[in-house]
Amino acid sequence: MDSRSPREAPRMELCQVIERRKVADSTFRYTLASPFLARAVRPGNFINIRVSPSLMPLWRRPFSVHDADPSRGQVDILFQVVGEGTRILSCASVGAELDVFGPLGNSFPLPPPGSPAVLVAGGLGIAPFLFLSRALKANGSPTHLLYGARSRSRLVELDGFQALGVEIRLATEDGSAGVRGTVVDLLQETETDLPPEAWHYVCGPLAAVSAIGRELSRRQGKVWVSLETTMACGFGACMGCAVKARGDRGYHLVCKDGPVFELSEVELW
Repeated sequence: MDSRSPREAPRMELCQVIERRKVADSTFRYTLASPFLARAVRPGNFINIRVSPSLMPLWRRPFSVHDADPSRGQVDILFQVVGEGTRILSCASVGAELDVFGPLGNSFPLPPPGSPAVLVAGGLGIAPFLFLSRALKANGSPTHLLYGARSRSRLVELDGFQALGVEIRLATEDGSAGVRGTVVDLLQETETDLPPEAWHYVCGPLAAVSAIGRELSRRQGKVWVSLETTMACGFGACMGCAVKARGDRGYHLVCKDGPVFELSEVELW
């Protein structure tokens, strides 16, 4: 098992919801009790949750691990209601048991100890970055967050990043917080302000990741992207999450080969 795989093989278990918080419009943070997942996950891994005991919806839903606390045996997910599956999940109450399969996927590699990192998040692409920020702090890496959303009311979990000493810069499409525009506009505006050798980590809707990736492809430093695609099985059997590999190398399966890729590995534009 390589250093980017989960620390232990995935398994199914029932995890109790021990805290439920609405953190923004239609956006929730759940804390789940799972000593196994808390010790097994790495930043960038995801879990698959069966949101209903019935056959509808049939497929599990994938969620990035937002944070993990092995000392308490807890993991957190952050999600937005965007369809029937997440609507059902948003109705779960404290004490409910969720059928969880994980941890799945690979994880974010860390830069050399002490080297800087820049996190670039569009919308709910912020989800895997709190856990990553915790690992970067332990790595001694000065960390900068560029975070874009539609409006101030859509910006979530800023206190958690501030507590870890992350330097935060914001963009909102309506100008209610930070720079008026998208996170791509913010990235362009800060090009000369951030360490050129920094490793960049990107997550968000595929169109946003593509635009951010195009901008970062002109810069120094490694770039890692965490891709959001439609998934069903979560382990490469259904082939539903294929993305084109760069060059003449066929396709990658996001659930099995990813979700984290070096920018040079995938064709995003």
